[in-house]
Amino acid sequence: MAVYVPKSEAPGPISPQRRPASAVPKPPRPLDDLEAKWWAFLWRLPVAGIWSASDEAIIYTLAQLYALSEEEMNPGIAAKISIIGSQLGLNPRSRAQLRVEFTEAPVRDDNAVGRERFRAVG
Repeated sequence: MAVYVPKSEAPGPISPQRRPASAVPKPPRPLDDLEAKWWAFLWRLPVAGIWSASDEAIIYTLAQLYALSEEEMNPGIAAKISIIGSQLGLNPRSRAQLRVEFTEAPVRDDNAVGRERFRAVG
């Protein structure tokens, strides 16, 4: 399994110990069902360990865009998703710019889900 590990020069992450994978933050404003599914999905990504409360507004917007893309995809929506995804470390280049890298980590148990499968090193 791959793990996202912030390099020592990067800002301190909110680790899975402080916000377990099962603890998805409450969105800043109400979401419909599809948007709520995307909200939970995004917060359960391993890279979400580097996000903070100040990122909630942009993650909220990204969840809305992903839900909208399921109904109607156009170049404008795709571009917005790409830009926001890059700001949040959702692609390899942006993870490199944010100084987030991969390392191997053992699975703690067969029932581990989300970020609980990963450990921070360093």
